[in-house]
Amino acid sequence: LPQDSCHLESKYLADAIGQEFKLDSAGRIFYYNTSIYDAPLPVKGERKFPVIIYAAGMNGSSWENVILFHELVQRGYIVAAISSVGLYPGYMSAAEDLDEQVKDILFTNGQLGRIPIADTSRIGLLSWSLGGNAISKAAMQDYHFKCLLSFDGTEIHRYGNDTAWDREYNGIMRNSSVFPGKIKVPYGYLSSEHPPKVDSIYDIQQRSSAAPKYFLKIKDARHEDFSSIIAIAEHVQPSLGHAHTAQQEVIDDLTGNFFDEYLKGGISGGFAKQLDSLVASGGYC
Repeated sequence: LPQDSCHLESKYLADAIGQEFKLDSAGRIFYYNTSIYDAPLPVKGERKFPVIIYAAGMNGSSWENVILFHELVQRGYIVAAISSVGLYPGYMSAAEDLDEQVKDILFTNGQLGRIPIADTSRIGLLSWSLGGNAISKAAMQDYHFKCLLSFDGTEIHRYGNDTAWDREYNGIMRNSSVFPGKIKVPYGYLSSEHPPKVDSIYDIQQRSSAAPKYFLKIKDARHEDFSSIIAIAEHVQPSLGHAHTAQQEVIDDLTGNFFDEYLKGGISGGFAKQLDSLVASGGYC
């Protein structure tokens, strides 16, 4: 039987990962076993859990951060991971595709009320790469989200590095109404690169909000460190070692503490104190 687009896309992604990390066999990725967190469901009406809606990166899907999702569930969150493919045929690369991802986020948010254990009064947004634009736009259209955390997101843009992407980015910004100043909730940005220049539209306008804004660079981190991809590659080929394990542990810990503070009402200022500690140590930030 001919392979459908899912099989072809899966093979394409596996080959791309294999090339990026110089795997002996990209096919090993298909044999990575994910685990299941087994816990009894609460009695109906007895307890509800805060929700994190995740927006994947360009041409990504929910598998790209499956290890982090597992950890967040163990911390007491429901994770709604969105695998957006944009408009047909699903290349997820244009401004119109991104707006489809925003619609997916808003649709998911609207459906959460049908899940008895979901606390719809405590919903946060998480993203990687291109998903950063999607959660930012979603937060501009729906003011009920409590916080946003972006992993190396494209919502902060530096012009001049890639003229083709500059043009695409301009299209993303023009394609629908963009009002960054309307984001009035805590916003965190974890980066693998140097801080953005002031020509970033989001960076300039979001400063007007009174809500906390955090920007943190993770030392020696690469873009893929904000996903499960490196960990999976190291698992299927142990000879790669664990060069990026430390960075991922810091990222995962920051993520949990960010949502603990702004969705669970944890220790006020606890996330900021963790940032100060990391910066003072000079080890990873």
